[in-house]
Amino acid sequence: MQTDPHSLRSLLASRKAEIAASHRGGADGFLTCRALTSVADEAIRSACDCLPAGMMDTVAILALGGYGRGELCPSSDIDVMVLCATGDLLEAAGEAAKAVLHFLWDAGVDIGHSVRTVDEALGLHGKTFDSWTSMIESRFICGNAVLAGELYARIRMVIAQSSPEWFVGGVFQDVRVRHERYGSSVKLLEPNIKKSAGGLRDLHAAFWLYRGTDPQYFTPVRAGSCATKEFIDMLPARGLLDPEDHAVAVRALEFLLRVRHEMHYRRESQHDTLEYILQREVAEG
Repeated sequence: MQTDPHSLRSLLASRKAEIAASHRGGADGFLTCRALTSVADEAIRSACDCLPAGMMDTVAILALGGYGRGELCPSSDIDVMVLCATGDLLEAAGEAAKAVLHFLWDAGVDIGHSVRTVDEALGLHGKTFDSWTSMIESRFICGNAVLAGELYARIRMVIAQSSPEWFVGGVFQDVRVRHERYGSSVKLLEPNIKKSAGGLRDLHAAFWLYRGTDPQYFTPVRAGSCATKEFIDMLPARGLLDPEDHAVAVRALEFLLRVRHEMHYRRESQHDTLEYILQREVAEG
């Protein structure tokens, strides 16, 4: 991609218009997620390429949340973590983060970030459920790949050696609170496509339960993949889902993602509640 922020802004607008046109032409939900995620990855790498030589040698930039899973929607939040090895490198990592963020802001990319050492990232286990969830579904974008690999090896070790009660309890607590707020029935007339019962978050909850408690399900998220779909694809081979139910689950995930894409495009914002007034527009789309 371009290395000048203003040129990058124009190129991003062009790429996003192409992705929107592809969606309008019938692209499935997974394809649109992959395309949007790839554009965000390339923008971040372009920003990192503009840093002084050697600045990225001691840090790794990891995508978090839905961006980490490779499931970006048109108006999804883009969150990253700048990872460094030790506290001695925190200041340098913060400077790298600041330079990258300013470049991206000038290019029109709104991005959230955190800066952590490997030990700080691992210390989230047992303390902050949401943040630990972001750790286990994070994805390496650029920088020091060895450092990212060290984090993932140690996360796998934590999952293998720790008791699962804290994390399992956190997942079910999250489900209870979310269903109380957004609806616990799958027959809501105006559902939140992400957070109501039967929405995307319920599929993510299953993904987290396996990934966060069983090291055989904790594998680094690959660039160009949809991590939730890859998880669902693992289940039949391990005797946990029959082929018919697997096909239904994959179709459901793709459908929910495509509906969410359409909602974001229609409202030009992170709009996830399917109100009456929006239902006909989304159905037509």
